[in-house]
Amino acid sequence: MTFSASILPVFEQLGLLEEACKLSLPFKGLQIYSMDMKLMGDFDFRKYKEKTGYDTILFARPEMHHLLLSKIPPNKILIKKKILSQLQNEHGVMIRCADNTTYHGDILVGADGAYSAVRQCLYKQAEKAGVLPKCDTESLNVGHVCMVGVTDPLDPEKYPALKDDVSHFERIIGAGTTHSWATSTVPGNRVCWLLTDQLDSSTASKEAMFKNSEWGPEANASMIRAYYDYQAPIGGTMGEIIDATPAELISKVFLEEKLFETWHYGRTVLIGDACHKFLPSGGQGAVNAMQDAVILANCLYDISDPTPENILTAFKSYRSQRYDQTKYQMDKCRKIAKMIWGQTIGDKIFRHVAFHCIPKAIQTRMIFKDTSYRPQVMFLPRIPNRGTVDVLPQIPYIQPLVPHPLKVSKVTFTSFDDRAFAIKMCYMCFSYGNYTESQEDKQTLESASHGDTSLTTAPSVEPVDNAQVARVSMAREIYRFNPKPVLIKVKRMQYSSMAKELELTP
Repeated sequence: MTFSASILPVFEQLGLLEEACKLSLPFKGLQIYSMDMKLMGDFDFRKYKEKTGYDTILFARPEMHHLLLSKIPPNKILIKKKILSQLQNEHGVMIRCADNTTYHGDILVGADGAYSAVRQCLYKQAEKAGVLPKCDTESLNVGHVCMVGVTDPLDPEKYPALKDDVSHFERIIGAGTTHSWATSTVPGNRVCWLLTDQLDSSTASKEAMFKNSEWGPEANASMIRAYYDYQAPIGGTMGEIIDATPAELISKVFLEEKLFETWHYGRTVLIGDACHKFLPSGGQGAVNAMQDAVILANCLYDISDPTPENILTAFKSYRSQRYDQTKYQMDKCRKIAKMIWGQTIGDKIFRHVAFHCIPKAIQTRMIFKDTSYRPQVMFLPRIPNRGTVDVLPQIPYIQPLVPHPLKVSKVTFTSFDDRAFAIKMCYMCFSYGNYTESQEDKQTLESASHGDTSLTTAPSVEPVDNAQVARVSMAREIYRFNPKPVLIKVKRMQYSSMAKELELTP
């Protein structure tokens, strides 16, 4: 798996970035070869850190699972809980499990994968209510079957690529076959490998839909035999790589894709594969699931009263912020799949055009464009943007209710260590209230006093409509970046010519 600048700022917010990097290697590119080891095309990531501020890191999935799991108190994780049914009404939501236990809550988040039991229960209710689109009742699209594994430590003398401090990720596309295979190096002198078999519509298994898509180790032998004698990109044969892999670390899965339209209903909401199943070609499945969690958390953070209306508003905001970006990434992954493992005539033509007819500069620009979307947790200290790529702004977790313009009248900072930084944060906060920077406002900010200052009290303002929202939003934003006293006075233009000052104190 790989993580990049699209999600690593969140790891940094959570204090996990350093640990994640320790179990990873920097990923500098992907090379694609024919069976005679002639280069067919490549993706170049050598300037990725310079442009984005982060390396793309490549790691073995089990280690990342262990890292994330280690940060969660054990008492908060219940295992062997199979959901049988789900009920929800205006008062709450309840799930019933196979062991006859029940659990109650204000909301239910279905993060249980492509064959989500939560989604199935949710869709039955939505269909009964007549609000489920027909497309959401259709099966996932199956195009490939894949086997993956992680070896035990190997001999660096036999596989020299293991000596390098960067990951080597290479793929071979078979000739006269539907097969392709790849290897990548990870810390500990180990190799991650995968075998991909492209299916046609007649062989795609419909029986696999909404069932567990994995087979046990005993069912993998026939697929292994088909790839056993192929040359491994890292050296030797795939058989040697597979033989060095513990059976329990080998998995065989269908590679499906589908973007569902219904992400929530009532008090239940879906995230990750439960509402959008990606092809793994672009490395976006886990990343988009985490981005879902970030945006949903932001939307839920300020629900003070879990009424059905407030919950629905939060769920709608979550889907509206995520749907278009998810659709874009899903389309991109579909195209990358054609480039790196596609075997049809159309796939081969597309691969040739992409690698040999499109200028490298355009390819690189598209790679960096994707990194402009980097949602962060809005109620944690924000990580400053790094690199040279322009990062897309985020919707604040509290928004003004009415778009009245906000104008700076006086700004007084106290105990800020960096005045320029404080002014920059102030600009950010005011932009949430439809603030447009002007020369007059810039001069006002630049002339703002700094240091320990005697603060004056602004006239009281009735906390109604967007005045309250703007006050809370800006105060919290300033406080997140520097939890020290700060007074900000702004002028809010009313419907009349009158103006009142708002005192903003965290």
